[in-house]
Amino acid sequence: MISAGLSWGIGGSGSQVVGANSPNTIQPGLFFGRGFGDAPDNLSWMRPFAISGAVTLEHSLEGAVTNFGIDGASGQLLPTTTPTTDLLHWGVSLQYSTFYLTRRFSPGKLPKDEPLNQFIPLVEFAFDTPREGKTGATMNPGLAYVSEKWQILAEAIVPLNTDGGTSIGVRGGLFLFLDDIAPSVFGKPLLSR
Repeated sequence: MISAGLSWGIGGSGSQVVGANSPNTIQPGLFFGRGFGDAPDNLSWMRPFAISGAVTLEHSLEGAVTNFGIDGASGQLLPTTTPTTDLLHWGVSLQYSTFYLTRRFSPGKLPKDEPLNQFIPLVEFAFDTPREGKTGATMNPGLAYVSEKWQILAEAIVPLNTDGGTSIGVRGGLFLFLDDIAPSVFGKPLLSR
């Protein structure tokens, strides 16, 4: 699978209490993925694996933003103007779907009743490259559980270089599949003949 997309980063969504002022951005991107569930019997060990990735460009629609920063002359925390720059986000992930290890799996067919659905151990490698500057890199090992109508995910954020951070973090997510939750509203095309 390969696809393209365009998203809008809504400006001014930072916390006003600390003076954050994020700019409006547009983010064109390319996305790809390949699962190996259809691998032939002699390569059946590959069936649980999938690889995916993305490349997106974050382009600011404003030349500068105002945030709090340390004033070089006084050493005080004051509003400072920071120029914006384009940022390239790119990365790949490797997933391992435990669903393919069950007796309920047969190539090309999903079972009617799946009591456990899927646990998916995964690892992501994420990179952020500014137009001027060094690339920040992280490795993000985690675990996802995929149900028919939702997915929950938790992963660690491990910096691979100092531009990627200086300590380990954690990220979690809950994804709702609206076309399965409310198919009469979201389960049909927006534009059709």
